[in-house]
Amino acid sequence: MDPRTKPYPHGPANHNGYQSVMWEARLGHDPYDQWGWAKEWLASIAEVLIFDMGESVPQDVYRPGAGQSEPEPDSYSVDAVRSAVTYGADADDLRRAMNVMDRFAEALDAAGQSY
Repeated sequence: MDPRTKPYPHGPANHNGYQSVMWEARLGHDPYDQWGWAKEWLASIAEVLIFDMGESVPQDVYRPGAGQSEPEPDSYSVDAVRSAVTYGADADDLRRAMNVMDRFAEALDAAGQSY
């Protein structure tokens, strides 16, 4: 059975692709390091877009490390984004989630909560 025809196994069954990605991100939320949390998820979403889906992302939002050819290995957030993709999240859903994380990180930066 194609997993995209089954309900998303994490969170409410009526999640769409974007909501699935954001649900996964909220599960890993770190209230003591919100800027780091947002940047980690921003990078993970971008890496899945670039390396797994062959999409591009704006370089001012994310730029892979020199010589990097695949997402960060053994990363909970990369695995969670991939799980959401398996259950139907597409590139547009990932871009939308990435934009939310980017705006959140910028807001924290403007508030002096970055490092």
